[in-house]
Amino acid sequence: MLIADAVFEGGGIKAIGFVGALCCLERKGYKWNRVAGTSAGAMIASMVAVGYKGQEMKSIIQNINYKDFQDNKASKIKIVNMFKFFKDKGAYSGEPIEKYVYNLLKSKGKTKFKDIWTDSGSKLKIVAADITNNDMLILPDDLVKYNINPKEFEIARAVRMSIGIPFFFKPVKLKYETKVIRIW
Repeated sequence: MLIADAVFEGGGIKAIGFVGALCCLERKGYKWNRVAGTSAGAMIASMVAVGYKGQEMKSIIQNINYKDFQDNKASKIKIVNMFKFFKDKGAYSGEPIEKYVYNLLKSKGKTKFKDIWTDSGSKLKIVAADITNNDMLILPDDLVKYNINPKEFEIARAVRMSIGIPFFFKPVKLKYETKVIRIW
């Protein structure tokens, strides 16, 4: 058995390649210790962190209907809605993706960072951008900056925070103390 760490970068279509690489490496005896990811890579990393194997992810990826990730009838933006589009910084909320990821994680019984916590911290790191403060975030670690308990934070929420396509998905509003910040 070979123990390895893995990092999965963003780029939606790359998720298919990541799953193929995971399947290949797992056949060669690799097991995953710590994982990290951004955007689609965050989704893959979160699934690895909670115990999904490459073959399971292959089946999931092959059966995703990406149209299910569109919401609130925003698929056709009308001119009358342009103000709201620019105010919200995106057409889609991203909530269907968050719910989808949550359900995947829930089926493995691990939805919060505390469920994958080790003596050295979370075995999953998710990269997101605090666009309000122009700062890169490593979740769950950087949640302490916002007085949020990292162990109690939902993994699916962190994945959603990382999946940010400007003007396509709205940034996540993270409320803490008396402030609201936007995260992509």
